[in-house]
Amino acid sequence: MSLPRRLSTAALLVLLLSSCATTGGVVTDVPAATELPRSLAVLPFVPLGEREDEARVLARMIYGSLSATSYDVIKPQVVEERLVRAGLADPRALAAKSPAELAKLLDVDGLVYGEMTHYDRIFLGIYAQIAAGGSIKLVDARSGRTLFERAEVERSHTGGLPTDALGAAIQVVKSALKLREIELIRACDDLVRSLLKGVPTPPAHEARRPPAFTHVVSDGAGRLLKTGDVVTVIAHGAPGVVGSFDVLPLGKNLPLEETTPGVYTGRYAVKPGDTSKETFVVARLADRSGRVSEREDILGRFWVDAVPPAVPAQPALVMRDARLELGWTPPADADLAGYRVYRSESPLTGFTQVATTEAPAFAERFTGAVYYRVTAVDRAGNESEATATIALPVAPRALSGALERETYLVPGEPYVVSGRVVITHGAVVHVLPGVVVRLAPGAEGFVVQDGSVLARGRDDAPIVFTSASERPKSGDYVAALHVRAKPSQVSVLHHVRVEHASVGLRVESGGIDASHLDVTNNQQAGVDVADTGVLKLSDSRIGGHAAGGAVTVRGFGRATLRNNHIVDNGWAVVNYSGNQVDARGNWWGVAEPADTLFVGDVDRRDSLGGSPTAARR
Repeated sequence: MSLPRRLSTAALLVLLLSSCATTGGVVTDVPAATELPRSLAVLPFVPLGEREDEARVLARMIYGSLSATSYDVIKPQVVEERLVRAGLADPRALAAKSPAELAKLLDVDGLVYGEMTHYDRIFLGIYAQIAAGGSIKLVDARSGRTLFERAEVERSHTGGLPTDALGAAIQVVKSALKLREIELIRACDDLVRSLLKGVPTPPAHEARRPPAFTHVVSDGAGRLLKTGDVVTVIAHGAPGVVGSFDVLPLGKNLPLEETTPGVYTGRYAVKPGDTSKETFVVARLADRSGRVSEREDILGRFWVDAVPPAVPAQPALVMRDARLELGWTPPADADLAGYRVYRSESPLTGFTQVATTEAPAFAERFTGAVYYRVTAVDRAGNESEATATIALPVAPRALSGALERETYLVPGEPYVVSGRVVITHGAVVHVLPGVVVRLAPGAEGFVVQDGSVLARGRDDAPIVFTSASERPKSGDYVAALHVRAKPSQVSVLHHVRVEHASVGLRVESGGIDASHLDVTNNQQAGVDVADTGVLKLSDSRIGGHAAGGAVTVRGFGRATLRNNHIVDNGWAVVNYSGNQVDARGNWWGVAEPADTLFVGDVDRRDSLGGSPTAARR
């Protein structure tokens, strides 16, 4: 870097490090101290662009400093309320009114006008400064004369050691304040001292004034707080007095502790049930004689919501395509933000959070039997009580009796069926890939009276129905599945193996839609269709029924067979019904099967020239 450039950079750094006013104060034709205004109103300051918060904080801090003098300064809340009622909420509109009109409206003798002129963060390499600037004007409203004017710009660098009591207090609790709030308070505190330097004041009253009280700030401003959150309060005023504060409307007369001379701190923890959309901090400093100064938080108001939302209603859990899908009814809370989903392998304990979601739904891949609970969370972070525990309704490993609601058979130890398992009341029984069902000798198997079975295996994880006998043989049990359902109820079987039954599958009413089955070594028949039952069978292998038929159809039953491997049976298709069996496009072991393999009306055209690949898998 060249020498001139290094010098110019150094000069700029020196300029930034200096804390200097752009203009000085101007005192114009000030009357005797006894003739100065006694009562003042600090008008809302004109903001710099959109920086309304910064202008409001500066005005509140000017109010706090002037209140420590011999002026009687009315509270900013009173000023703002009266101006709003008069249609003068915008500080820019005040210029259209004369000082006399404003003084009459506010019932004061003098007015302080102000404007925020600068507020910038300045960077030079790793160095950062805050430049805060403003102007004030003190006007005697009785005569319209300007008594005092000053415009200043103060620059303070971020970081470093605090140089005053307020800075020290902020340093102690700065973890409770946002960086922006820390910068704003420190910059405005420096600026206020410069702006009020040399301002004329009337003589003190004969009676002692209440303790000086510059301002109070809290870290609650602009926040949404929930149960357990803590509001930290910092007050700056006369040393050696007693401090207290209110968090209105939630708590009153809370203690402020003097942590350093003239600086007081206190904290309020939000309790369950605390609720307020307009929450603010008011602090007091009182001397031993009972004289009290009171100030409101210069940073503004906040929202406290310590009431949790209602519990989500009606959680339900289903499985689709090997994924668990959990859904629930949202509560009616207007401030609802989302939900938390908890999971455990035990129904009572061990729940851990597995998801946060904005929608009333959650899904994950099924890996085993688990239990869920759901809570609702509002925008403040309050969490509702948990829903009742919900789990996939998994059948016990020993099965008998009735299944009257949606039930799942999941992989693991084999299921053992004794007697018969009746599916009724519209229940749907889901059999997941990899499930093995062992049927005891003489068991009737699954009997579907009102409902359906959805047994969807995979090529690499088929579902198996087999004998529970130590020496299994054909005819050990009656049937794996006996469907006597309503006409609209269809059971679905994909990638299922059935063996060692008297009849592998039987459908008397309702329907069976099956593909990729392996029905072998059953005693009388592979599949039996009777009465009004309907069978759709494709891409399957039916064989090993030497004493019976692969598929038999009776009564008014209907059967459609496509792309199947039907070999090694006493008969391929036996049709005693009044309906033609549609058996086109199947492999019968040879290209031209013998007529003796078929009984009754069977359309077996377009026979395949070889075993279909899908049926061999």
